[in-house]
Amino acid sequence: IPEPLELARVAAQALEIEDDIHTGTPVRACQAQLRARFAVSAPTEKACLERAAELQRVFRDAHVDLQHSRDQWALTRSFCPGARDVANGYVRHMGMGLLAASVPHAGSEVGDGVGHLIGFTNGVGRRPVFFDGHAAPRANLSGLVPIVGQPGGGKSTLLGALAYSHALAGVRTTILDPSGPLARLADIPALRPHTRVVDLTGSEAGTLAPYALVPEPRRSDYPSDRDHAVAVKTARAERSALAFDVASMLLGPFAGRENLLFALKEAMLDVDPTVDATLDDVLDRLHAAAEQSDVDAKKTATLLRSARDLPYADLFFGLPPAGSLTADAPLTVITMAGLHMPDMRIDRRHWTVEESIAVALLHTAYRLAVRRCYTDRTIPKLVGLDEAHIITEGEWTSGRAFITRLARDSRKLNLAALVASQHPKAILGLDVQHLVSSVF
Repeated sequence: IPEPLELARVAAQALEIEDDIHTGTPVRACQAQLRARFAVSAPTEKACLERAAELQRVFRDAHVDLQHSRDQWALTRSFCPGARDVANGYVRHMGMGLLAASVPHAGSEVGDGVGHLIGFTNGVGRRPVFFDGHAAPRANLSGLVPIVGQPGGGKSTLLGALAYSHALAGVRTTILDPSGPLARLADIPALRPHTRVVDLTGSEAGTLAPYALVPEPRRSDYPSDRDHAVAVKTARAERSALAFDVASMLLGPFAGRENLLFALKEAMLDVDPTVDATLDDVLDRLHAAAEQSDVDAKKTATLLRSARDLPYADLFFGLPPAGSLTADAPLTVITMAGLHMPDMRIDRRHWTVEESIAVALLHTAYRLAVRRCYTDRTIPKLVGLDEAHIITEGEWTSGRAFITRLARDSRKLNLAALVASQHPKAILGLDVQHLVSSVF
């Protein structure tokens, strides 16, 4: 029997898909796995069934088999945003281009239609794109805005454009740009008198003292004494978690040893987590335990003391310089240019000393960038944070808790929080999808 010609076409298509997955661009390489569903409506039950039958006939002509499944009410509910998918069968695989072409609600309308002009759409029918970072907080919604793109995709350029427009409009704006090019915003004549550039690699000792980076909640910001008391307890817990994560990062390749981490945690329990506490206080507790013949405490103290002498590590020890955390410039750009970030897929036991300190710097720099957002809640604020995957991936809980709290507090703080990453999972993996107001 001669081989059907269809086999040759299917084989050629399979080879093309395989080539796209392994050598194609990120969009062509990405494959979607989904359960396609169609919702058919009509004024009457008879008309609805007729339309469903017609839909089945149209797709049958295209050699696609549609099924009128049981439990129609559960399937109808699954069309609601955030509802659980109830269909267990009918799984299909397709390329992202095909999926995009089949989405009925896709269109060229983007942006809020009001706010700041940030560019134009591509294509023949160019449309201006407007975006107002505070439209969501004004509507009592979260101000979290993820920005996701591959390296070179334009994340930093978009952050810079939004920082420029919002700062000129009087929004208190803070940008954390680890690589440093956005510091050139200070060279723009309209922004030069109103911009402060903080290069952490040249900052004074104590600038990133972890306990001081979590501000003390003010009673005037809370409706009741109980709410304020809960906020105070939360802030104390966040200070302890951040200080523990920073200190464990400074342990370098020894950070995975449970006995050393336990000794570190014991020492921190003896330190009152106020804004005036320091990692030097933790060292003092470790030395006191070492004098009581605690071998693990002695090892931990030795490692922390040696880490303090490494480049940039003095930023974590001592108290912040006077006025460094209360600067009120309309636009602040925080950079740490020249530091090399590690590949988060590599076990941190194999990181270099420079890479370990760079991760600790980024964790605390995030807190520094957001710290001034917890001031007067009537003032509109915007914060742009790059490299989010560095602080949300790994075993450090303070980074993940920080992004989650930022998403939840943005509405109360009148804050537009732009969080950029190369990996969508860095943000959406934190289960904050219901708090996302816009996404680039």
